[in-house]
Amino acid sequence: MLTEASLSIWGWGSLGIVLFLITFGPFVIFYLTFYILCFVGGA
Repeated sequence: MLTEASLSIWGWGSLGIVLFLITFGPFVIFYLTFYILCFVGGA
């Protein structure tokens, strides 16, 4: 039961991530790259 529940959560979560990337893909990739560079440079 617990395994099925976790698989369902992972399934919906990955589906949401895929839809999010399809919608905001290029902007998110650019933003994450910029954020990581700022974080590394600042740290």
